[in-house]
Amino acid sequence: MQIIFFANIVYQMPRVNLALRPDDAAFEAAIIASAQKHFSATADGYLLTPNAALPHVTVCDFEAEEASRAELWESLSAICANNIELVCDSTCTRLGQRKHEGFVWIGLEIVRSRELVVLEEKAHDFLNKKKVNFHSPSGAIYWPHITFARLKKADAKSLPLFFPDELLSAKPRPFHLTLGLSDVNGVYRRQLFP
Repeated sequence: MQIIFFANIVYQMPRVNLALRPDDAAFEAAIIASAQKHFSATADGYLLTPNAALPHVTVCDFEAEEASRAELWESLSAICANNIELVCDSTCTRLGQRKHEGFVWIGLEIVRSRELVVLEEKAHDFLNKKKVNFHSPSGAIYWPHITFARLKKADAKSLPLFFPDELLSAKPRPFHLTLGLSDVNGVYRRQLFP
């Protein structure tokens, strides 16, 4: 008698991230360098790195099959601002919740400008009509930021103060709208569009 066991396999739809990425390659490199300098020894599950975890400001993190991504991008890029200026005005630290409990997220806070809020609202409304499964907050709780790293809470307590003056400025910096692959921690792995 032959017994065959079947694994309990659950399909997880791929995650994509409608996000704003820096236009200035030197600024993007400085963000990654700062994250590496301050957090490479303590990061756990998220650390900005060249070509693997790219700096971005999430607009909407959601699930989408490969076959629908080009059409979604075409629609979103037509109804949303494709270029926007953002201000990185302070560092930020947030305690992880739910599956990230016991962790701390560290990065740059982005000023919640009216233009950015409108962009997020338009994208979220469009995707909501498409009935996508979201993984990012929206509306009043939308929190624009660039994550540098995720640390264990215990490791975060022993960190020196983190003020990357070269990245903080009241001067707006240009960003552009993109669609990229994301993982379960929100790591922007690879830009798909444009």
